[in-house]
Amino acid sequence: MADLFAEPVRIFLEKGLEALERSSKFGDLKRSVAERVRREAAFDREVLQALVAAGKDRVRAGALSATLEDAEFRAACGSPIPLARLLPRKLDRDAWPARFRSGRFAARTAADRTEADLAERAFRRIKLMRTPALADGAKFDYAYARDLMAALELELGRKR
Repeated sequence: MADLFAEPVRIFLEKGLEALERSSKFGDLKRSVAERVRREAAFDREVLQALVAAGKDRVRAGALSATLEDAEFRAACGSPIPLARLLPRKLDRDAWPARFRSGRFAARTAADRTEADLAERAFRRIKLMRTPALADGAKFDYAYARDLMAALELELGRKR
C-alpha cells in the first residue's frame, strides 16, 4: 500500500491537507483504503466467527487468533495523513442489523461517530487478541469483535 500513498503524501507534505483534499488522488486514495480495510474486516469477521464456534478450545483459539489480519489498517494508520481524513464518513447506524442498534453492542459503540472511529475500535480488539501476554489468559468476547468487524465491513462497503 506504500505506493498508493506516495503521491498523496507528497502533496500533503508540500502543499498541506487542504490541497490534498482538493486533488483527485485523494478521492482515489480514500476509496482504495476503504476497500482494502473492508476486505481485511471481512476476513477477520470470518476468523472471529470460527473463534466463536471454537468455544473453549484454547489450542484452536490460539491458532485462529494468529491468523487475524490488520496490515492494511496499520498501513493507513502509518501514513502521515490522518485516519480521520481517510475514513471520514459518518456511520449509518440505520443500515446496521437490529441487533447492532440495541443492547450491549450499541452501548459499546455509542461514542463512535465515523468510519475511522469504528475501525480503530475494531482493530484495537484484533491487536489485543494477538498480544501473547494478554491472549494466554484473557477471555475475549469474540462475538463482539466479530460484530465490530461486520459493522465495519458494512460501513466501508457502502457506495462511495
